[in-house]
Amino acid sequence: MAKTTLALVIPTYCRAPLLAKGLAHMAEALVANGVTLYISDDSPDDATETMLRGFAERMPDIRYRRNQPALRHDLNIVRSLLWPTEDFVWILGDAGMVEPAGLDRVLAMLDDQDLIFVNSHAPETADIPHMTGETARIFVRDQFWHQTLTGATIYSRRMLDWVRDTTPNGEGLVRNFPHLSLIVDYMAAAEPDIGWVGRHATRFSPKDSYWRKSALSVFVDDWAKAIRRQPSVIRAEEYPAVLRSHSQNTGLFAVGLLTELRRAGALNREYVRGQPDFADAMHLPKWLLRAIMLLPVGVLEQGARVSRYLRRR
Repeated sequence: MAKTTLALVIPTYCRAPLLAKGLAHMAEALVANGVTLYISDDSPDDATETMLRGFAERMPDIRYRRNQPALRHDLNIVRSLLWPTEDFVWILGDAGMVEPAGLDRVLAMLDDQDLIFVNSHAPETADIPHMTGETARIFVRDQFWHQTLTGATIYSRRMLDWVRDTTPNGEGLVRNFPHLSLIVDYMAAAEPDIGWVGRHATRFSPKDSYWRKSALSVFVDDWAKAIRRQPSVIRAEEYPAVLRSHSQNTGLFAVGLLTELRRAGALNREYVRGQPDFADAMHLPKWLLRAIMLLPVGVLEQGARVSRYLRRR
């Protein structure tokens, strides 16, 4: 029987130093296990390509392409998934790195699943090699917040062939969440077999987030569209809990970020009145949200400084 093959594909944009750090961490394990690395570069300069030349001896089988014109975030994800020819494709963010022990666990689990979810920052559990039917649906619902991360999902050739036939250019996928769109669309169309690598298998270097200033449009507006995309996968009565789950588990919409958004003018009464999903997407209590909306920004910032000072003492 032929050995099951795995590709690691990294869509990247102007993060050559972070990408180099990740490659240095995982190069030996990838080469030793025969995992092919693909780099899909949307950068406007040659910094990433130049950096990769330094890995030519350690990783002679790197596949690199420079996208001209740039594909941009969403289409680069879709095209990156469809580029490799291996049996399974693991897509990773350009600030990420696969832990060698995590790679070992993933390779041991590959067993004709449609999707494998890889734990990065959820509570650790035992591995679950196979889930189907309602068990798989409930698991996807409960882990939907976690799968927003580029690096938390491995896709089978079977699923990617389906993507190639149905959405090869990312048509109609939810902005900023093309991967989540593909997951729920496939679940609605098929009866997928899903695996879960329960121990943390990746880590990520600190980075400046592209979306921090647009956190409301990403993790309220677009996030809500992804959740509602396939009602047979995430049901209407489950929407509020799933909407809240991302901020609840990551602490995203804490006082500090909401204050930044107030200062930038992105969070205001007009936005809150026009976006009925706002409160459900927040993990803070409603009284605190009201205070954040009503108090002057300077008062909120002073309160944040006092809180940081007290935590350091």
